[in-house]
Amino acid sequence: MRNARLICFCVASLVVASRAGAQPRPRALVKLAHERGVLTTAHIEWSWWKPERSSHFYFYTSRIAEDDVTLDQRGDEEGVFGRRSEDQAPARSIPVHRTLRAAGRVWQHSGVSLTVGVYPVSERTPSALPELRSLGMSYMFSLHDVNDTLWFDGPQASPRKYRATVENGLHVVRAGTQHG
Repeated sequence: MRNARLICFCVASLVVASRAGAQPRPRALVKLAHERGVLTTAHIEWSWWKPERSSHFYFYTSRIAEDDVTLDQRGDEEGVFGRRSEDQAPARSIPVHRTLRAAGRVWQHSGVSLTVGVYPVSERTPSALPELRSLGMSYMFSLHDVNDTLWFDGPQASPRKYRATVENGLHVVRAGTQHG
């Protein structure tokens, strides 16, 4: 019993000590998290260009209703979802690829298939759907919700160090961790 108490005390001390160096969360990020968190419905038409892969833009439609999200992948300007090489003409376009995330599951359907793939999504396993409410909150395109994008670094991460400035009226927050 005494050893169990000692172990609990040591673990609690380590957790407190690891967070002791943490700075308070910048006010601008706290406000951003709140403002994005209240977005409950949306219909967003967007495109994505990956210059390292293609000169084509790929087009998408995202719909958000509370925690439920749909994504329609419509391909490039010719309806093509991928090309083997830039100079190769597309063999044919394919119908829209659709994904729905709802009730802890993801349903995926390609317009060329008669089947639907269904798999579970856990709290820390993103559904491979871009989370547009988190857009601009990270150096990469986030698949996580606003809270995880802004505040979750993993269980072994060091505390973040923030630097907040205002540049030409724009609030800029830089966060540094042991990983960069």
